[in-house]
Amino acid sequence: MLFAFTGSSAFTPGTAEHLAELGVLTIDWAQAEPTRFDLAIASSYGGPLERLRAPLAVWPHGMGYNKYLERKRGTGNRFSGCLPNG
Repeated sequence: MLFAFTGSSAFTPGTAEHLAELGVLTIDWAQAEPTRFDLAIASSYGGPLERLRAPLAVWPHGMGYNKYLERKRGTGNRFSGCLPNG
């Protein structure tokens, strides 16, 4: 298992060092792009994921991905809120 990251996230700084401290094997994104993998797993759609040579699974994470948004009728706007009657 190898880890690579596109660098498209504001949370990227320090990631390589943290993974190294954990003993996780990482490769540069430039090396990941031409390499064939059985599966690529990403936590967002950020960066050039289409360049990977692998089936891609994107697993949403964080509060924003599964937040319920209620549509205000007639405005086209949505606002964050609780489930009705919840």
